[in-house]
Amino acid sequence: MAGVTFYEEMKGFRGKDKYPNKELEEYLVDKMFPKAAEELVLKLSNVTAGFYGFTLTHIGQQCGWDKVDSISKSLFRELGQLKAIEAQESGRDIPKDTRALAVISISAVYTSM
Repeated sequence: MAGVTFYEEMKGFRGKDKYPNKELEEYLVDKMFPKAAEELVLKLSNVTAGFYGFTLTHIGQQCGWDKVDSISKSLFRELGQLKAIEAQESGRDIPKDTRALAVISISAVYTSM
């Protein structure tokens, strides 16, 4: 099976997955499981971006397009606040000036992988 190395590394997270049989497991791992962490991160990022985009589309269609911008801004404000709290609680030294925005933004990307 190609990708066994990364799959084996991920078994700590995916070890409780159940397959109907070994043949199907081998097929799915070989054909569909990411071959490396980079591929996994990019696919997860694409799913997250798609979820966010589709959610905003449905909000616009069902609640009105004028609601989309305020909901998006509110979500990012709250997410930013959460990430700032997480960074502070982790004991990282966060600058008390405009650099904090960059540090929090970069830490959000690093810790979401």
